[in-house]
Order: sequence, then C-alpha cells, then structure tokens
Amino acid sequence: MNMKNVLTKIVMMIFCIAISSAAVHSSEPEYNFTNIGIEDGLSQSTIFDIVQDSKSFMWFATNNGLNRYDGYNFKVYTSSAFDTNSISDNGVTALYKDSDGVMWAGTKQGVLNKYDYRSDNFERFYFDTDTLKNKLNEKLYSESLIAFARNSSSTISAIEEDSDGNLWIGTWGDGIIKFNKSTGNWRRIFAAQKKDNQLSSNRVVKLLVDSEDVVWVGTFGKGVNRLKSIGSDSLKIDFFQFNRSDLNSLSSNNVISIFEDSFGNIWIGTFGYGLNKLPANERNRAASKVKFKKFYFTRGNSLSSNTIIDITEDKEKYLWIATIGGGLDRLDPTTEKFINFKYDPLNKNSIYDNDLLSLHFDKSGILWIGTHLGAGISKLKKSSRNFKHMISEPGNEKSLSDYVVWAIYQDAEDILWVGTYRGGLNRIDREKNEFKVFKRDPLNQKTISDNHIRSIAEDKYGFLWIGTFSGGLNKFNKSTGEVKRYQYNPNDKFSLASNQIQSIYIDEDEIAWIAAYGGGLCSFDTRSPINEKIKFNRYQNIPNDENSLGDNRVYHIIESSNGKLWLATHGGVSVFDKQEKTFENYTHDPLDFSTIAADKNMSVIEDSYQNIWTGSYGGGLNKFDNDTKTFLRYSEMGKFPSDAIYGMLEDDSKNLWISSDDGLFKFSIDDEYTVHYKTSDGLQSREFSGGAYLKNKNGEMFFGGINGLNYFFPDSIKDNSYIPDVRITSIKIFDDEVSGEPDELTLSYNDNFFSIEFTSLDYTSPSENQYSYMLSGLESDWRFTNARNRKVFYTNLQPGEYIFKVRGTNSDGVWNNEGDQVKITILPPFWMTWWFIAAIIVLSAILLYYIFTLRYRQLLAIEKLKTKLAADLHDNVGAGLTEIAILTELATNELGEKKQSNNDKLNKISDKARVLVDNMSDIVWVVNPKRDSLYDLIVRLKESYRDFLSSLGISLKTNDLNRLSEIKLPMDYKQNLFLIFKEAIHNAIKHSECKNIFLEVLVKGDELEMSLKDDGIGMEKIGSVTGEGIRNIHNRAALIGGSLKWYSNLNEGTTLVFVGKINRANKIRLLLRY
Repeated sequence: MNMKNVLTKIVMMIFCIAISSAAVHSSEPEYNFTNIGIEDGLSQSTIFDIVQDSKSFMWFATNNGLNRYDGYNFKVYTSSAFDTNSISDNGVTALYKDSDGVMWAGTKQGVLNKYDYRSDNFERFYFDTDTLKNKLNEKLYSESLIAFARNSSSTISAIEEDSDGNLWIGTWGDGIIKFNKSTGNWRRIFAAQKKDNQLSSNRVVKLLVDSEDVVWVGTFGKGVNRLKSIGSDSLKIDFFQFNRSDLNSLSSNNVISIFEDSFGNIWIGTFGYGLNKLPANERNRAASKVKFKKFYFTRGNSLSSNTIIDITEDKEKYLWIATIGGGLDRLDPTTEKFINFKYDPLNKNSIYDNDLLSLHFDKSGILWIGTHLGAGISKLKKSSRNFKHMISEPGNEKSLSDYVVWAIYQDAEDILWVGTYRGGLNRIDREKNEFKVFKRDPLNQKTISDNHIRSIAEDKYGFLWIGTFSGGLNKFNKSTGEVKRYQYNPNDKFSLASNQIQSIYIDEDEIAWIAAYGGGLCSFDTRSPINEKIKFNRYQNIPNDENSLGDNRVYHIIESSNGKLWLATHGGVSVFDKQEKTFENYTHDPLDFSTIAADKNMSVIEDSYQNIWTGSYGGGLNKFDNDTKTFLRYSEMGKFPSDAIYGMLEDDSKNLWISSDDGLFKFSIDDEYTVHYKTSDGLQSREFSGGAYLKNKNGEMFFGGINGLNYFFPDSIKDNSYIPDVRITSIKIFDDEVSGEPDELTLSYNDNFFSIEFTSLDYTSPSENQYSYMLSGLESDWRFTNARNRKVFYTNLQPGEYIFKVRGTNSDGVWNNEGDQVKITILPPFWMTWWFIAAIIVLSAILLYYIFTLRYRQLLAIEKLKTKLAADLHDNVGAGLTEIAILTELATNELGEKKQSNNDKLNKISDKARVLVDNMSDIVWVVNPKRDSLYDLIVRLKESYRDFLSSLGISLKTNDLNRLSEIKLPMDYKQNLFLIFKEAIHNAIKHSECKNIFLEVLVKGDELEMSLKDDGIGMEKIGSVTGEGIRNIHNRAALIGGSLKWYSNLNEGTTLVFVGKINRANKIRLLLRY
C-alpha cells in the first residue's frame, strides 16, 4: 500500500470521526436554527457583519448592499450614482452602532457611511491616501480568506469606539484611521518603512477596544498589536506574535478575530491555527512575558475547525465561535467543554452552512450567524421549552411501537401505558428504560383484540381496561399479560353497545362508564366476580325523548364535582344524572350565540374553579355558565386562536393545556391569555390526537400525536418574557413611500389614501407576534390583528388631526403597551380653511348688511308712504266724503216732504257716504304704522261701537289691555283680525238681544287667543251659524293662519274664539323697529 492511499484513508477516518462527533453534539435538543436566505428578500448571501440598532432592527452587511430586517421583510440600501445621499458603494464590509445609537457602515471602497434615521439617508466620509506614500509594502499571503480576496487596501474591515467617542477604523491595507465624530477630523496610524512605534502591519482584519480603553489590532500576517494611549496624541504599541521557540506565544500571526469576555480574558482567533486565550491577569504584561492558552481542532471535545472568524458571548457567559469549515462552536470557559453545531442535510433545523463569517446576539438572546457563500443567515434560538419527546424508531426496541399515539395512561406503579394507532399497547418503565409491546395474536384469544388502542383505565384491583378501535373492550391482567375480551353482540342486549371504545371512566363506586362510539354510553360494575358474565347497561338516544342521550357518538367522559357525568359527543354535550338516569343536552344553534360553538366535541374538563370547559372540533374552546345554562365561545370571541381542540388538562397554576391540530396551547384561566407552542419548541408535531392526554399524580403532563408523544412538567416550560420594540416600518401615500421615520405627517386633502405597516421586533417566532392599532380621531377602540395582517389602509378621511398608534407582542403574547405612533394631519381644501370660511362669513355679513339696509330703507319708505297715504285719505278723501254727506242732509232738509222721492235718494247718498267715511276711517287706521299693536286693535273696536252700543243699552267690556301694547301686528294680520271681530260685534248687536258683550285677549307664548262673548239668546245648534258674513270671517282667519270656534246654547249666549300664532309677526316687527 502506497503512502498516498494511507494518507487518504487516515484523512477519511478523521473526517468520519469528526462528522460522527459533530452529529452527536449537534443533536442537542435545546437549540434550534432557522435559516433566512435570498429567497426571503436578502440581497446577497455573504454576510460580513451583523448589528442590531437602537430601534431593534437587524442590519446585515453584504457584497450587494446593506440590508435592514424587521422579522418579515428586508429593506435593501444600495448605492446610486445619481444620489449622494445613498450609501457610497454596495460592498458593505463592516457595521457599528456607536454609543449615541448612530449606525456606521464601512465599505470595500474605504468610505465610512453614517446613517440618518430621520431622512433615511447616508452621509459619506472619505479618507485620502496622501499620508501613505511611505507605508510598508506587504505581500498578501496565498492562504488568505476568499471573503477578502477582492478587497482593496482601503477596504474597511472593522469599526470600534473608544470611551472618548472616537471611532477606530481598520482597513485591509492602509492601517487604522482614528476618526473624531464631533469634528470630522481624522488621522492615520499605519506601518511605515523605517519608522519606530508603528503598527506591525497595515492589513487590519479585526479591532477591539477593551474595557480599559486599550485598542487591540488583529493583523493578517503580523500578529496582534496592543495600543495604549500616552498623553493626548501618543500611543505605545506592543506586538504579540508567533514565535517558534516560545510555546507560550501566539499560535499564528494570521489573526482574524479578537474578543474580550465578561471576565476580562482576551480571545484571539486565527486563520488555520485555532483559538488563543490571553487570561485577564496577563493582558497588561509585557508582550514577551504573556502566556497564551491554545485550543485546536482535535478528536473528541475540541473546536470544530482551526479557522476562527468571529467570537461573541451570551448572557450565560458561554463563548460562541464562528469557524470556517467547522460550523459553530459553543465553549464553556469554565469547564472548557465544546459543543459543535454543523450543517446536517437531513435536519432542516441545523445550521445552514459550515463556513461562517459573523456573529451577533440581539437584545432577546437570539444568535444571528452570517455565512460565507450561498447560505445567508442562520438564526439560533435556545429553546426555553423543556418538552421531552418519545418517538417510534424502527429497529429500536426501546422506542414506541408506532408513530401515532392514541391513548396514554400511568398506573399505580408508575408504569406508563401507551396505546397506538397500529402498534398495539406499549408498557414503558421509564425508571428502568424498559419497553414491552402487547399486540393482537389472531391465534390467541387471550391477547388484545385489536392493535388500534383508543383508551385505557385501571380499576382498584389493578386490572387495565383497554378500549380498542374495532375490537371492543379488553380486561388486561398486567401480571400475566392475558386479556379477557368484551364485544358487541347484536343478539344480546346486555352486551357492549359498540366495538369502538373512545373513553373509559371508572368512578369512586368502581362503576365503569364506557363511551361506545355509535352505541352511546355503557356502564358496568367492575366489582363483578371474575367468572360472572358482565352485564352492560346501555344509555342511548331515543328519538323525541329530550331526557335521553343527545347523540350516540360519544368521545369523552368526565365526572364533575357535583357527581354528574359530562359527555363530549358528536352532537353536542350531554350531562347525565346518575341517580335520575336522565340527560340534559346542549347543542349548537347557529342563530343563538349563547349555545355551544359546534356540535362535534372531543373533550370536556372541569377546572379548579368548578368551571366546565369543552373542546369542539370546528368551534374551539367553550366555557359553560351553570347559572344561565349558556356557553361563552372563546375561539369565536378571539380569545383562543384554534377552533380544533383534542384534549385539555389543568396544571397547578390555573392554566389549561390544550392540544389541537395546530400545536399545543397554554391558556390562563384567570387572565385569559394564550401561549402557543409549536414544533420548533420541541413538539412531536403540529397535530395531536383525540383522547391521548394525561396528567399523572406528580403533575407531569403527556400529550400524544401523529409522531409520538410529548411529556413535561408545566412549570419547566419557560415563556418568552422579552418585551419587544414596536415600530412603524412603512408609510405609503398611494404607492409612494414616505422616506425616513417621521413623527408627524401632513397630507393634502387629495392625498387622502395612505397605508401604514408595522412590526414587533421580537425575532423568536415573528409569525406568532400579535398586534393592536387605533387611529385616534377616527376610532376609539383598539383593533387586533396578527402577523399576516400588519398593514392597514385609510381613505377618505375628513380633514383634521389624527394619531395612529400601534402596540405589539412577542411570540408568547407579552405586550409592549407603549408601541409606536405617528401624528397625521390632513389639510382641508382651501374652501374648508379657516381663512376662506372667515372671508366668506365677512363677505356674507357685508352682503346681508347691505341687503338688510336696502330692505330697511325700502320698508322705511313704505312706512312713510303709508303714513302720508293715511293723512291724505283722512284730510282729502275723508273730508270730501264728509262734506258730501253734510250737503246731502242739508239738501234733504230744504226739499221737505214734498219731494219725498228725492229725499229717499238723498238719504241713500248720505248713508253710503257715511259708510264710506267709516270704511275710509278703518283703512286709514289699518295702514297707520303708529297704530300697529294688539292694544290699538282692541281700542279701535271699542271706539267704533261705543256710541252705537250706548244708544242700544249694550255694554262692551274688555280685560286688562296694558300689556298688549308690546305685541305688534303686521298690517294684513291686524286688518283681518279687526274685521273678524268687527263682524262678530255686529252680529251680536243684530241677532243676540244681549245686554253685555265681553271681549277678552289671552297671550300664551306665541299663541293668541281672542274671544267675543255675549249674554244674549244664543242658538240651539251651532250649525245655525251661517251666512255670507260668517263665511267671510272664517276665510279671514285662515288667511292669517288662525282658526275660529263657536260655542252657543239656547238662552246662554254665544262665544266666538279666534286662535292664531303671533310670534313670527312680532319678530319681524321688532326687527324692523330696532
């Protein structure tokens, strides 16, 4: 055998051993990797550096742009030749968040970029190379990293900050730049030809500013430089390098990582020569006197590779080491034990690549891992879930006999019994790690009747009762393993009612209650003598009998604290009174939300508060109210996230643990909040099985599903307590994104369509984060949503000020109630602005004033005209008519009796003239604006009839008139009202034979009631009030919006009542007057 073949075999053996060792170590169940790549939006898969900023966003430096990640989406920043505010170039090689929370990015072209959150822009800082004319020329070694192969000498490789706020910037070939952030001034520190107290090399790969403000410089080819400040501007530089003759020296001069741990130890990673530890008590000693402790890749407990590219530390003081070729290592610095994590193509939860470049722990304790080529990002989450998993492993006798678990029971001797879908019954002694399987033997009637085991219970004599899917009920002797079978016999009414046994419950009286699916509820006494035939009592659905079982398809049975049996069935929930032998049935009514949420119910439980809870398939979680006999539908109310429930158990802390087809849930009975556990937490699968759940006497819980079973103590399951930052990540007006992170946003009225996107920056399981939001000014209640719906839209909002507020949770439902917000102002159109409205009001007021003034002048002119008209009528027409009347009388007297016919004609002329004089007098009074009050109207009526009434011996009486002088009447109103009552007085004089007439006025608010009453002979029927004059006054009353009523009885006089409104008339008159 030649030497080449020997070496090849040795190498292969070492490789296999390494892979085997790695497989063992990487099987640690408490760690889970999630991989994020270019298919998720990452711009490029080589991750040079990782930082979490002050707002909790994750930033990744790649060969093709700077990436910001919010748990769901990447925002990529790339360079633009037309935008000086963009990042300077796409090759981003180093990131740093300084003490002020400012993000800095170094690039391949040697430009330092400062990110501004407000504007979402970059400020660039360039460093010229004029001072580097005499720098030391260095050869790039052939074994250098491919990641640095395209670097220029000015490429920025590392950024750190000292206690004075200065940035220290390492470059790939131009030494170090010390940059003053405040002034922008900078100076170079580099290796020059023939110069003392300088760097050993200009090829700087890594920088560290330690807790004592000492700067450590890792160079490629010349070891480590320690820089201590001497005075304000001087440095003392010490070199730590490999020395073949000194076993305590650095293991290699090709240094690519440096880190200080919590104990003050300095860790130095090399290219190809392992890890070096400089103890805290050695770090300040002279370089020639320090002793490095070295760690190499070897067999067994060791590093997984000798190329150490990055180092960091977690909260538990473990060191995490990124390697090239060996994946990820965890080192316990106390025990110096390693755990290795390598890529496993058969394990989707393994790290995604073995060639790593960068590490970063975020605030919540998640480790972010940047890979070299093609793999992108791996996210490592240490599980706080202590779910143990028992599975079926073909060929392994110390595993379950089948993948699918249908039933679980732990007996009095703490032996675990597990019923499976096809693999029979498993007996598991966990203390001794012993497994035994019992299966059906077709040739042996003393074996179990079916390998499909659905339920298990134990009586006080130590016998197991085993329900099967199609083989009926089995009485199992644990000592001998022998079985006695009980099955359905259609010819025997005392046989088991069905061969499908879903649930078995044995009460304190040792009565066994059997859920015989399709056959209803069966019972028998377990104390029956061994050789005596068991008689099964059947309780089944009887059509039209409301006291019978509601549905024969029974899934689960429990006994409540009041001694009643609760049965979860395919047709609702039934409650059985064992004494009365009657059922109460509760079914789903789609029109009644106080009924159970669905008819198919797989489980029922009574909690420590004596509340009854049911688990529906299709309806979720229900709580029974015993007082009202109604149900609260928690899933429909949004208080429980699943509508398919298989099993429920209560722990000692008042939590329900609920299995479903979407994992396992913990539901707080007191606070009504839910924690969701998934396969990434260690569950056997998302899907669990109905009937496969158990809480043993120690409080340990078991849940079975389609991939084995989980068992755990509830108090060992630690929830995520991290309170995440909540951020608004995007605001778009129509499709245009608003740049930066504005606290206030002003929109014009025609930009009134916008969307807002937000995120909760807990990266544990972003899909489980929950949200609530509200637009105050529009909404008064919080709206709740999930990770799939993190974008909200608003449109057609009224102009005004609004505040959009958002809150969020972590993956376990812990809320950040402060959240984030943005003020939004929607400007009104110009015609809705205050100045435009004010201008319109002023112009309107001016116009109204002009119209009012014009109208006032018109009315004033009319009033003057009316006054002049009244005077003219009185002085001219009235006087003329009077003169005619007088002359007619004189002519009549002079003619005497001889000319009687002429006298008659002259009398008629005289009467007509006097009537005209009276009418003209009335017209003059009506148009006279000085006589426009209600008081004047009453006085006019009295004066018109005073002499005539006196001559007839009739008295006209009125009530108190003084207060009526303030009530003004329009001319038409006054005229019609005057003529109505003038006609009424005339009728009273003519027909009533009265001695007294009473005129009364009553004003109530804006209502006028005016009545005329006489003490005459009256009328037998009111219908006798007829005639042209009566019709006229009714018409006049209608013209002024009033009404007339007559009241009369024989020998009791007659009363006329006018009712009308006077407010509008008064208001108009008062307005014109003042």
